[in-house]
Amino acid sequence: MPQVLFAQDVVAAAPKIELSAESIALRFDIIGYTLEGATLLTQDEIDEAVAPFVGKNKDFADVQRALEAVEEAYSERGFSAVRVILPEQELEKGAVRFQVIESRFGKVAVKDNRFVGEANVLNALPSVASGGVPRSKQIARELKFANENPSRQLNVVLKAGEEDGLVDANILVTDSDPVTWGITTDNTGTVETGRERLGFSWRHANLFDADHVGSLQFQTSPRHTDRVRVFGGSYKIPLYGLGDSLDFTAGYSNMNSILGGGLDAVKGGGSTLGARYTHTLDRMGSFEPRLVFGLDWRKFTGIYFNGMLISPEIVVTPLSLTWSTQGTLDKSQVGFNASLSGNLPGAHKGTAADFTAYNPLANPRYKVARYGASYLQMIGDDWKVRIALNGQYSPDTLIPGEQVRLGGADAVRGFSEGSAGGDSGMRWNLEGYTPDFGKGDFKIQALAFFDTGEARAADGTKSSISGGGVGLRAGYGELLSLRLDAARIINADTDPLQEVGDWRTHINLSVSF
Repeated sequence: MPQVLFAQDVVAAAPKIELSAESIALRFDIIGYTLEGATLLTQDEIDEAVAPFVGKNKDFADVQRALEAVEEAYSERGFSAVRVILPEQELEKGAVRFQVIESRFGKVAVKDNRFVGEANVLNALPSVASGGVPRSKQIARELKFANENPSRQLNVVLKAGEEDGLVDANILVTDSDPVTWGITTDNTGTVETGRERLGFSWRHANLFDADHVGSLQFQTSPRHTDRVRVFGGSYKIPLYGLGDSLDFTAGYSNMNSILGGGLDAVKGGGSTLGARYTHTLDRMGSFEPRLVFGLDWRKFTGIYFNGMLISPEIVVTPLSLTWSTQGTLDKSQVGFNASLSGNLPGAHKGTAADFTAYNPLANPRYKVARYGASYLQMIGDDWKVRIALNGQYSPDTLIPGEQVRLGGADAVRGFSEGSAGGDSGMRWNLEGYTPDFGKGDFKIQALAFFDTGEARAADGTKSSISGGGVGLRAGYGELLSLRLDAARIINADTDPLQEVGDWRTHINLSVSF
């Protein structure tokens, strides 16, 4: 005698349907399940989901669990607008029939956009299109990538469409003028060229209404504008269909000393060109890993002293692969990165003979592994502690521009920029932050810190330095940012210019408009 199954409708957030004792008492054989209207799952995926609920002596609870398993199979694959229905039916020959409604996008509307066009927004979210299938994981991934644009943030709100099986989407836009200008001043300079540095920047975050981000920077010394001229530029192209991006950088410096102040790519007098392809990998829990393929060309100009060449011109062309990820845990943020790079000799002024002339010990096919990690932990609701590690390892003798440097405002504070270094080394930074005691848009925090680092040359020579102190972080909205650190040297090792007990103040003030 065929059994009668009554219609039920299960959605992802619905509570489990309670079955009566009489329904559970009924037993029957199930040879399989048929899903009418299912096009987004393969038959193998369906069979795998319902397999535990096929066999002899089953009951209505098994049918319910099979329905929920199908729903879960859709959910795991990111299909967030699918309904699985058990229609009223007679269970003949042991086959259970489910009806599946795979909703699709109906109307897609862009709202509140002021500086970006509608086509710009739709291009940033290719999976949110009329006729497409809503996939929550894909939409979240595209939103995360699209919201990396500094002048535009998106959010997607889904609602039931006018017709059954349709889902309408409202894309809400929060945007600002894509053009920003900036002025920065800091004290990362040298005695010879003046401690002060003054920088100017320009950025357009929506070139061609395609979210291309272009920027230009210039830095100089107010006291010696002829001796310090640093130019930089970058261009980013998002590839929304892939979730990837292309980045290009260029820089020029007429200085013959290590630079700081935010233009770290230009180390020593010379020029740089760089290209990066960033590929976004699938999420791993809350972590978002990425692979970056890079190729650089760096020319370090010759250094003269009293008209005599003491360091010839050299060119390096390293190829690199970088893996990085960051994510959030309970009241904490974690990040990791690791990279491998190797020089490809052969460019003009970058042959094996050029390396020998520069330094007979330098390896033209040098290899470098770089790594980093950071951990930020909230304590209570307002206090926080941050620890960070950065370093590199190379078995080769490197030219100075490729060595790790220990001292500076972004490294071991208390020391001048670029002081102490080697072919391999690492730096540790430990910081503790107070609650924000500003008001409104004005934010201010105090911190205490301890920094330490060690470097080693390929010949085994080592150096280690450390410093500690207190600082302030302040800002006013997106207009003003202040970073102030006062550090005391704890360990100067053999540095002839800096001693234990010396104090140094690192300051960086930036204005954006």
